[in-house]
Amino acid sequence: MAFKRELFEVIAQLRSIGREVFDELLKPERLGIIKELAAKEEEYLPPPTLPEEK
Repeated sequence: MAFKRELFEVIAQLRSIGREVFDELLKPERLGIIKELAAKEEEYLPPPTLPEEK
């Protein structure tokens, strides 16, 4: 949820939905903020289980 919230904030700030949004979103300082916010959240989405290779 923190990532989505930050994504929408960047879209509103830049008034764009192009590549520059992800360039801004993936900057180390912004990723740090997202990680901090995500650590405070109670909702957790576990990683998907991958099928075993035969």
